Amino acid sequence: MDQVVITIARQYGSGGRTVGKMLAERLGISFYDKQIIQMASDESGINEALFGEVDEKLKKSPLFRIVKRTYRGEIIPPESGEFVSDDNLFNYQAKVIRQLAEAESCVIIGRCADYVLKEFDHVISLFFYAPREDCIRRVQEISSEPEKEIIKKIEKTDKYRAEYYRYYTGKEWNDARNYDFCLNTTSMSYEKLVEVVKSYIDTYHFPANITNTSNNYGPYQFPEKLIPLIINNALHGKKLPVYGDGMNIRDWLYVDDHAKGIDMVQEHGKLGESYNIGGHNEKRNIEIINIIIETLQEILPDTDPRKANVSKDLITYVEDRKGHDRRYAIAPDKIKAEIGWEPETMFKDGIKKTIAWYLEHEDWMNNVTSGDYQKYYEDMYQGK
Repeated sequence: MDQVVITIARQYGSGGRTVGKMLAERLGISFYDKQIIQMASDESGINEALFGEVDEKLKKSPLFRIVKRTYRGEIIPPESGEFVSDDNLFNYQAKVIRQLAEAESCVIIGRCADYVLKEFDHVISLFFYAPREDCIRRVQEISSEPEKEIIKKIEKTDKYRAEYYRYYTGKEWNDARNYDFCLNTTSMSYEKLVEVVKSYIDTYHFPANITNTSNNYGPYQFPEKLIPLIINNALHGKKLPVYGDGMNIRDWLYVDDHAKGIDMVQEHGKLGESYNIGGHNEKRNIEIINIIIETLQEILPDTDPRKANVSKDLITYVEDRKGHDRRYAIAPDKIKAEIGWEPETMFKDGIKKTIAWYLEHEDWMNNVTSGDYQKYYEDMYQGK
């Protein structure tokens, strides 16, 4: 499994902590809850007891309910009088959370971890909730307190968690927009909840990018596409069909440049981002056809009988397709700025390499245009 960090925020009694612990065991990764306090104490040199005292002070402070101290990642140095302030103690917990997320796959419970790690690509943020009666029932399974006291504890705990989250993030704790996946735990066993979350991770959280590209050309392109169609028809003295007035514009990208762009996105792209891979080679369709004809006349030796077939007289204008785009264009600025990719093959060079390839692989072209290729697929896959 690729590195993944799962943050869990949960209503009291929803089963979120138990599910988190079981999920960590199921995935074979670490589980962190109150251990983070000890780790923050070790990191800062501040007595662990102070971290617990912060929670009690915040619960009692009226400012806690109205003031926001949005976390920005700053650590106050030891020489400052604010070194052991409530906010700095949170900052150290956040620092530990970020270090854990950088170092390993793990499950982290609470502590605004979803917000602290919002810039990390490999984090899945979950929120568990349930109707009040289900939360009461779950707490009753582990507590002998009267139902009235359990209800008070649920209300008090959820209120504190909401105020704590708002204080350090400026956002609402129970707002689904803050999380990747919110799960109502009603009527599900803990085992079922673990499987649901694991299925979500397996289905949606995989390292992926999206690339969009302009028109490709080069070796092995099937002859229903413009460039190989024109090459093949010209060599056989067949008509060269041109849609409309031939002034439709396309951006052309040599296939090797496209492959390199995909590879660089895979290696250096930010997960979840989309990148345009464009050729900076915008040309009108009629220009393409004229360039192919001129290049064929230049490349073919006089002794090749096909050279006599190649002529601009073969150009035949046909009715344009309904709704045919006048121009396809793509802006590859982002991939150049963020990854450093840009096309290396100018069209005049790429088209020569492409034509040379088709001339050297005439058997391949004959195979895919003669019907033998379709017969091969029918023989291989018919009835299977």
